[in-house]
Amino acid sequence: MDSPPLVPRPAATIMLVRPRENRLQVFLLRRSAQSAFVPDAYVFPGGALEKRDSDDAIVARLAGVENGRLEHLFRSEPVGNAVEYAVRLSPSQQRGLLVACVRELFEEAGVLLMRPPFPPSEQLIRARAALQRGESSFAELIAHLEAVIDLSLVEAYSRWITPPGEPRRFDAYFFITAMPADQAAAADLVETTHGVWIEPLEALERAGRGEMRIVYPTRLHLQRLARYDSLDGLLDHARRKEILAVSPDPLDAALTDFRLPDEYLERW
Repeated sequence: MDSPPLVPRPAATIMLVRPRENRLQVFLLRRSAQSAFVPDAYVFPGGALEKRDSDDAIVARLAGVENGRLEHLFRSEPVGNAVEYAVRLSPSQQRGLLVACVRELFEEAGVLLMRPPFPPSEQLIRARAALQRGESSFAELIAHLEAVIDLSLVEAYSRWITPPGEPRRFDAYFFITAMPADQAAAADLVETTHGVWIEPLEALERAGRGEMRIVYPTRLHLQRLARYDSLDGLLDHARRKEILAVSPDPLDAALTDFRLPDEYLERW
């Protein structure tokens, strides 16, 4: 008897972008070849919601989700197969997922979305290392820094749900923000082996030559980003856009290629 498909796990991904010479660059991380999910692929920073992400102590330090912003950030509408697969989140879980997004960005890329003043870079490096070694929780780290997590410049962008058949399934919310000043992004060298700032079109071209492995959802996001050369224009687009939660259809039994239905290709 076939086992029922896995229920997707709520997750958050964030596209970190910056302007360079009248072009935009995005930060990509290369996942470890030993990773259980999309090994050796270049992805945006992100990961799954953990129970402790919704703890009162850390959620209380969120700023930028007031006055309807939380509802705006989670305004997606499931369509097609996603109607069946979508995981409903309570407001508490939504806040927790935003914490997860910030936590994963710090763990994987070393960038902390917080209100200034920022701690010295050496302090952030030590805090990140303690987090990776399990010597500190993210909530403890934020409390120690007396930091306020700042989501005021984060925008929702999309929502993609892994189709059945994958060994791991995620209901992944994609967010986007500008790279904070006075910080530097770098791979963690644990879950990821390499980090690169790259123009979206160059990443697509390198993937086409077989120099980078980029999975279907990442590829479609890069195609969208490649249409913009203004950071303000891109973030304004994100702020205003419709968000359809989608789940792509597999094109082969090995789940190596996917496609969205034509009616959603330009609307997700």
